[in-house]
Amino acid sequence: SCYIASVVQCLFSQPAFYRRFGTTAHRDACLKAPYDCHECQLERLCEGMRSGDFALQPPADATDEELSAHQQRNGITPRAFKKVFAKGHASFSTGEQQDASEYMTYLLQEIRRKVCTPNATKGDPTQCLEYVVEQRSQCTACRAVKYAYRTENLLQLAIPVAPKDRIADATAGDERVDVSRPKTS
Repeated sequence: SCYIASVVQCLFSQPAFYRRFGTTAHRDACLKAPYDCHECQLERLCEGMRSGDFALQPPADATDEELSAHQQRNGITPRAFKKVFAKGHASFSTGEQQDASEYMTYLLQEIRRKVCTPNATKGDPTQCLEYVVEQRSQCTACRAVKYAYRTENLLQLAIPVAPKDRIADATAGDERVDVSRPKTS
């Protein structure tokens, strides 16, 4: 559930997602069960993340029965969200740890397919994350240049990591550096 939390926090920090899912308009009119509806789940999640209403502490003197009732109404479980959005997906429907960037790509596709369909009357918030990448290719023989364009929604950067022994040699005599992870400032 860590990868899910990372992705949904990233998405709902975008104003376009809050504007699109920050109301109860769909839930008020929806005829589906809220635990089977993609848009209902997104509205519930947005409400929970923005309001804090789902993160209330139980009373200190609560009985076991009151604690059980509190737990049922308090919180949006990753399991409920995952049940709707990962249904039928071989990797994301399991309890295994997954890659957050792969999940974000998958979730954005699912939002476009199931919620922001061409017939939808509201806008598509996933568009705020899209950008165009230009790739330039040049023929070595004739020097002709060709440009290709593609739309992306994740910026993936390759970060080269030097072997630990090279880092240790480079820092010999200098300050002590933790070689298990890059030094950032």
